[in-house]
Amino acid sequence: MSPEPIAYESAFGVTWFIEERINNLNPDKSIPWVSWGPYLWANGLTPRSDGLIWERNDFEPDGVHTSPQGALKVATMLQQFFQNDIAAKPWFFSLEPCRA
Repeated sequence: MSPEPIAYESAFGVTWFIEERINNLNPDKSIPWVSWGPYLWANGLTPRSDGLIWERNDFEPDGVHTSPQGALKVATMLQQFFQNDIAAKPWFFSLEPCRA
């Protein structure tokens, strides 16, 4: 379970990792591509600036795991990100098979 403010603050770890990559670029060293995807945190029924809210029906009875309705909300945000992000869009629409 991720009580507040831990769930909100967990995004700072990703932010700091990306900042570290930006601030320590070394042309002699190959580093993996890191990008920010859709931000999933919202304050319940209080809309964010983009209108995202989380309703009780978006979660299973445990209040942590997404319900099918919540999973669809997350999947939609991920799809919109991959379709529109300048770096992700070419990869998302590529006909090349994904290589691990």
